[in-house]
Amino acid sequence: MSMKKFMNKISNMFDDYSHQSKQLPSHHQIPQNQQSMNYNSPNPGVYNIPNQQHPQYQQQQQQHHQQQQQQQQYQYQNQSQPPPYGNSYQNMNKNSPQPGVYNNNNSNSPKQQQQQFCYPPPPPTSSHSQQFTNYSNHQGLPLPPPPLSPPINNITNNYHNYHHHHHHYDNNNNNNNNGNYQINPSQPISPLQQTNKLSPTITGSGSISRYSPPNSRNSNNNYQQPKQAVNPIPGAYGDGIHDDTQAVLNYFNTFPTNVINIPPGNYLITAPLIIKKNNIQLMGSPNVKFLTNFPIWLTPPLSEGFINTEEYVFVLTGDNIVLDSINCSCITAGSLSSSFLYLCGNGFIMRNCIIDNFNQGVVFGILNDCSGKIPPGSHFTNIKITANQITNVMGIAGGSICYGDGISFFGCSNVVISNNFVSAKDGFTPRNGINSGPEGFLPSTNVQVINNTIRGDWDYSLTTEGGNQCTVSNNDIQGSCICGIIERGTGIKVSNNTIHIIGREKEGQTEPTGIQFYGVDNGEISNNSIMGSAKYAILIKPSHESGGASNSVVENNTIDGEFYNCIFMSNANQAKIHGNVVMGKSDVDSCVGLQVWYSNGLDIQGNNIDLPSGTACICSGAKNVNVLSNTMMTSRAGFYICQGSDDICIENNDLIGVTQTKFDQSSDNKSVTTSQNYGLDYNPPSNNYNN
Repeated sequence: MSMKKFMNKISNMFDDYSHQSKQLPSHHQIPQNQQSMNYNSPNPGVYNIPNQQHPQYQQQQQQHHQQQQQQQQYQYQNQSQPPPYGNSYQNMNKNSPQPGVYNNNNSNSPKQQQQQFCYPPPPPTSSHSQQFTNYSNHQGLPLPPPPLSPPINNITNNYHNYHHHHHHYDNNNNNNNNGNYQINPSQPISPLQQTNKLSPTITGSGSISRYSPPNSRNSNNNYQQPKQAVNPIPGAYGDGIHDDTQAVLNYFNTFPTNVINIPPGNYLITAPLIIKKNNIQLMGSPNVKFLTNFPIWLTPPLSEGFINTEEYVFVLTGDNIVLDSINCSCITAGSLSSSFLYLCGNGFIMRNCIIDNFNQGVVFGILNDCSGKIPPGSHFTNIKITANQITNVMGIAGGSICYGDGISFFGCSNVVISNNFVSAKDGFTPRNGINSGPEGFLPSTNVQVINNTIRGDWDYSLTTEGGNQCTVSNNDIQGSCICGIIERGTGIKVSNNTIHIIGREKEGQTEPTGIQFYGVDNGEISNNSIMGSAKYAILIKPSHESGGASNSVVENNTIDGEFYNCIFMSNANQAKIHGNVVMGKSDVDSCVGLQVWYSNGLDIQGNNIDLPSGTACICSGAKNVNVLSNTMMTSRAGFYICQGSDDICIENNDLIGVTQTKFDQSSDNKSVTTSQNYGLDYNPPSNNYNN
């Protein structure tokens, strides 16, 4: 044999054994029983030690990676508990579009319905090795998928692209999927098809960016990344551009369960969403937003006693409704546009909502008709509006009492309005920030307005006109207003509020006030802080319709600002004014710390009044008034009694700091007595008049 032939034979032998199917067995490859054999191995009867360079091994690894990818893009629906993830053979469904994964649906159906995914998924509550919380039952969010396994190395790019990016997007415009592109795992993309299909872009282990496919009519090989896709409400675009009104309404009215989870999207609404269901929960999320674009009114409303539901985005007329995490903005310019919510029903809860740029926010109840009669079915109970943001309310110039409220309700009982932020839009003066019972219409009872923040130039920042057993406490109010808080009714308590007011007048309203009781019986104003400037800091007077203004308590309030009358009691009866601190900063000589105007049966004790430019206390036409143990500090004048006052007792007061006249009275008074007043002569001179 020639040397050349010998060398060729040796070379062929090495080539044969270098092939995977012709390798010599190693000392590890010992025949075993049938349970240990791998009959698909190229060497039957021996252990199959994985070769990472073997194409079959690479394919198995790639299939595993493919399963992880499919888990990332499917969500499980209609299950009371999320299915566990894994690849146990006993739990596999070979007919499932997700082989190797638990499948609690119909495991024998070859046409199992594909599940839609929602983007983006919420973060898991624990590590991926544990069970995940079923978010779909609580927050309207999809079940979080497990993280992807790390990318497989040592695989060629073409192999990876073909075996990993197998998702098929249907670009056919007649596929009736309303733009919801779904994955079809039964139709993998061939390498030839890949040139006109866009696969998800891998951005790292456990992270996938999903994109909508380009329009097939414009397909080419040089794509720019299109906008991020969403899974909106069926039939809706969810892009904030196309009109989604009918799709959203159909979704709400035909949803099969009482908890209606709203898929992420920006939904353009151009007509009212009227919902008449009972016992439902509309559940939004930070990724859900409604944009409204209603027609602009040609003229303002004609009647104060009429509510036109065509002006409202949501019209809810059922009982036991929950509105949670709804985000809604009006994109129409000007105040002659839409309002957010009109609702009639019992057991209503609104929480965690963001409402912006409307004519008014929330209106609840039924108004009297113009004849003054109460329509049947006009009383509602158990209302809770909490932790919402209602911002940039515009109202209507001119001031109809039916428009321009942040939150308004009438004819209601057992109401809690708490922890809300309500603001007027800059440049607008809407009517009420929070309004319980517009004047002259149905009153509300047992109302709690607590821990709210109100900003902006409202006419009346907070009112409970006509209500009974109402509590207004721990609210923070700032703005240019006619009144910071105005109350009317019985059993009203206003306490621990902070008010910074810049008094504003308009036609027919010339009494800007920090806190006003208007026809309140058995009321209390206590522990409030009132700052700023206005005609009155605290005003108590009867209603021109219902009278009232009796048995009120004004105690432990702090007044610090430029107020013409710091505390003004007008035609009030049986009131107590105790322990208030008044630091008047007005430089007007006629300003007053405490004025009692034609009131009867008042007890004024323990107040500290410092009014350097004015008079500490004036009684005009008052009867049966006791002024005891007060300190007039550095006020310009102490007491002045006038206009036929009767049975006035001034005793044990400290007037030592009064800089000018300590006491004076007119000649028409009856039974005015002074005693034990520090710094005041027991028999003041007759010509010691107040300047």
